[in-house]
Amino acid sequence: MKAILNIIERIVAFSCRRAGAVIAVVLLAAAGAGLYTAENFAINTDSESLISPRLSWRQNMMRFDRLFPQRNNLVMVVIDGVTSERAQGAANALAERLAADKATFPAVRRPDGGEFFDRNGFLYLTEKDVRGTVQKMVQAQPFLGALAADPSLRGIMSSLDTMLLGIGAGQAKLADIDLPMRAFSGTLEQAARGRTDYLAWNGLFTGNAGGERTRAFIEVQPRLDYDALSPGAKASARIRADAAALGLTPAKGVTVRLTGPVPLADEEFATIAENAGLMGAVMLGMVILCLWLAVRSFRIIFCILLTLFSGLSLTMAAGLLATGQFNVLSIAFVALFVGLGVDFAIQFSVRYRAERYRIGDLADALKGAGRQAGIPLALAAAATAAGFFSFLPTDYTGVGELGLIAGIGMIVAFSLSITFLPALIL
Repeated sequence: MKAILNIIERIVAFSCRRAGAVIAVVLLAAAGAGLYTAENFAINTDSESLISPRLSWRQNMMRFDRLFPQRNNLVMVVIDGVTSERAQGAANALAERLAADKATFPAVRRPDGGEFFDRNGFLYLTEKDVRGTVQKMVQAQPFLGALAADPSLRGIMSSLDTMLLGIGAGQAKLADIDLPMRAFSGTLEQAARGRTDYLAWNGLFTGNAGGERTRAFIEVQPRLDYDALSPGAKASARIRADAAALGLTPAKGVTVRLTGPVPLADEEFATIAENAGLMGAVMLGMVILCLWLAVRSFRIIFCILLTLFSGLSLTMAAGLLATGQFNVLSIAFVALFVGLGVDFAIQFSVRYRAERYRIGDLADALKGAGRQAGIPLALAAAATAAGFFSFLPTDYTGVGELGLIAGIGMIVAFSLSITFLPALIL
């Protein structure tokens, strides 16, 4: 212990004798580290990469994902319409537009629609519903045929006129067209008042067998950008932009919403950046308040903050060199470094203040601070770094990388507290 104490005291004394050189070297190193970080900064927001791929259950999951890739990284587009036709038509139009952009959306599917359901939809109804629906379609055949020939307001009125002639001739009953007449009446009345109303054609003659499907879905597998904080944000923004371009808005009877694993994960990641500026300012303000309560000297506070930011720059560069990129957990080392690293500088500065009142010479007071606080600081740094390094053997890769970078940060913080900080104070 005495040998370690002598080494720390000599390091502090050397830093005081060569204060200008020590300050220049550290500042240049911090600036170089900052430049390296700015040019090489990378963050991987893929949450699956936080777990080691060597684990058997991870390998099974990866194999499952390879066999069933259609279930991975989904954005579920939920489309609600005022009528079934509005919902299904909007879903078909949006799905077609998204599918055309293979670069952004490699896979687009309609789980509740498309060609399969168009051909086989009746198979999902009960026998009673199928019989009733077919019977009503047969009854409505004259109207549907005429409407197919002229799908306009003129065609509708002509078809109703023909049906009224049939009723007058005794070929049909007035009750047979009661439902469509009521529907047309309501829609036309709203149009006369200058309001938009949508007619539900699906159940107009065939009833409502199987329920009115006013909600449709699109499954989208976007190409994710794991270099961004929210990997699916661009894809989600593109879906919303395409929906708006197609006029799929509440004002036109359609509401488009996004859910699923990708949007939910993006919102979780977005909370990291939410109010980041305010949180950073509050954190810095609290650090400065703690420093003022501890040392009561603006000059020393400035020296501590410069030491803190220099150490943060060096640690971030070292972390990039060690891991290649940060992940959503390892980037949290910043808060750990600020919260723990500043403690070393505070303890050294408080001890220096005490020695300064006892010893008149500034350099001797700094050496005395190194002699008195050296062993406690070394033990604290070693214990904290060892605690972080103990994360390395875990298969939780994200935590392991956090431990590695934070452990390096504790060594950097301790080293600067007995070299750079004394040189600045002198």
